[in-house]
Amino acid sequence: LKTVYMAKFRNLTSIYTMPADTDVSEFVKTKADKIFRSNPELMKGANIDNVQLKQIGDSFIYYKGTRSKTAPISTTADLLIHDEKDRSDLNIIEQYRSRLGASKFKGIWELSNPSVTNQGVDVTWKESDQKEWFITCRKCGTEQFLTWDENVNEINGIYVCKNCGKELTNKERQLGRWKPTNPGKEISGYHISQMMAPWLSAKELVKEKQDRGIEYFNNFILGE
Repeated sequence: LKTVYMAKFRNLTSIYTMPADTDVSEFVKTKADKIFRSNPELMKGANIDNVQLKQIGDSFIYYKGTRSKTAPISTTADLLIHDEKDRSDLNIIEQYRSRLGASKFKGIWELSNPSVTNQGVDVTWKESDQKEWFITCRKCGTEQFLTWDENVNEINGIYVCKNCGKELTNKERQLGRWKPTNPGKEISGYHISQMMAPWLSAKELVKEKQDRGIEYFNNFILGE
């Protein structure tokens, strides 16, 4: 949605990357195009509309993989979006930056489950303002962001306030605000955890931890 906004209203061209070409095809066909088809106004006036490329007015949205050394060649852009960065070829990701040379905007957005410390998206996260989703306990008024060790009672399968121990409701988890924990940085970073999702109970996540193993749980559930 943001790439369409950039094309329609800011006349900016984007390159959206996924790890491999097969990922690109699946992503566009099953996710992006479904959104566009459900909202005809989004692609109104599109001159090109296929799996690899959308043209809206004079701007483009390219969808590319990161397995080929030729992928970053011959395409200029204002904005790079690297989805699943840690599953991508990081050398190719670095080459894509040269595609921003002629742009005044030079935007880079990275989205990924972190995998290895001091590599991939973890490097960018440490250089960012590290925003966390802060919520407030209605009983004691403590503002906090959820961590597994302090806010989950695994025995009872509930979320609790780290200060007073009151069970946190879905509404309390939902009503919050993004707040930087490393303020003053130029990079804007957001830590998204499944503990933030009001439709997922603590009991469900406890079962995921038991069934999936700690590495999967940390990376894909907690986003750590």
